[in-house]
Amino acid sequence: MFEELRVQSNNHHENNTSNVQMSFVLKRSGRVIRTISSAPSVFGRTWKVPVSTSDASQLRHGVRNETPTELQRIQMVAEALHALRPFLHLIAMLWFGSKSWTQWFLALGMDVTSLRLMGDWTLLNAKEQGAMRLRTIALLYYLLRSPFYETLSKETIERLLGEISSAVPLSRYICKPVLDYLPAWQKVYFYSWGS
Repeated sequence: MFEELRVQSNNHHENNTSNVQMSFVLKRSGRVIRTISSAPSVFGRTWKVPVSTSDASQLRHGVRNETPTELQRIQMVAEALHALRPFLHLIAMLWFGSKSWTQWFLALGMDVTSLRLMGDWTLLNAKEQGAMRLRTIALLYYLLRSPFYETLSKETIERLLGEISSAVPLSRYICKPVLDYLPAWQKVYFYSWGS
């Protein structure tokens, strides 16, 4: 009985797939995913990776198959600094305490030095340039990390959100929850500095 259902579902599937896109490709990972409409019935599934479509071949010739940029020695040092920053930050937190300015300046210095040592980003491929842009934007997180947050930015952020919520109509529905959750986010997301 199951063989009969499997044959029927395969025949039905072959007739319906002539004008249906069989799969698509995830942009960041390049993984080929079968669409729900093109999937055969449960009895007819093979669970094999779908055959790549024209989208997959376009992706192979695009950003995904770019070869990594050959780094110079100074750029390798920059990447090592970036990779070691969380480890050295935790060691500094153990030695100086979690509210110490020493660990904050150490981590910030390592991030800024790493970005400066990378040099001209136009020589990197598109994926690597995107990573460098994200690292640059991530420097803004230092405004929300201890001890800078408790000492300087907490009052400023609260005052700014309060003024926006009173001046802009309906903005209190956004500003009030952000004000309520900001201390919790600061404690949870910036405690380990993994971001």
